[in-house]
Amino acid sequence: MKKTDLLVIVFLNAPAFGAWAQPTLWDVQFSYSYDYQPTQTGAAVIGNSGDQWNLCASAGSGAQTLFDSTGASGSVSISWNANGAYAPLNAPGYYGFYGTADSSLMDGYILATGSDTITVSGLADFSNYTIDLYTQGDFTSSGRALSVTTDLGTYTSSPTVPTASTFVEGQNYLVVSAETDASGTLNLTYAPTAGGEADVNGLQITGASPVPEPSSFALVGLGGFLAWLNLKRRK
Repeated sequence: MKKTDLLVIVFLNAPAFGAWAQPTLWDVQFSYSYDYQPTQTGAAVIGNSGDQWNLCASAGSGAQTLFDSTGASGSVSISWNANGAYAPLNAPGYYGFYGTADSSLMDGYILATGSDTITVSGLADFSNYTIDLYTQGDFTSSGRALSVTTDLGTYTSSPTVPTASTFVEGQNYLVVSAETDASGTLNLTYAPTAGGEADVNGLQITGASPVPEPSSFALVGLGGFLAWLNLKRRK
């Protein structure tokens, strides 16, 4: 075997773009109390029947370890701050999702009157994630709207219709993209844009796809050159 052949084989087998993580789903439900409401189970906008959810109660917390939708725990954790946490009366007329499969998720929430942050750590580094963020589910939320900002952009909901009993993208949930940093951390900043308050009922986090580092592009260029050189010598 020629040296050039060996170099090309080594390049083709090198992890130039890093290890591709298997898609994983983490489900998070916010509330003001661990004792007030049942924990959501199954799918929301995404997911499957039988999926498990993490209940995160209180207006703020240090790192809380998350299990994924299958119940498997790992290194992923979430922390958040808020101006408060709330849940309306669990009765007909107090929120549109009452009596539906998503009533537990849309019953409780954390709230921001200014700018607050949700941080997820322990994810794959330099990777893109999608976050389905649920918002404004109760009768007091009429006319409220929020913005969510990540390093990839800002996403804004339209004013809420509190009697909605199904998920409407852009109204009571947003699909947000975010990229982790070198430590596998992503941040979401949420703030009100109308109604004086931004409410977050929960999150579904899924991903990831690695983002090529600059050194990866250099390896691609080197590999292409070696392949060309090998082909030229064969001819």
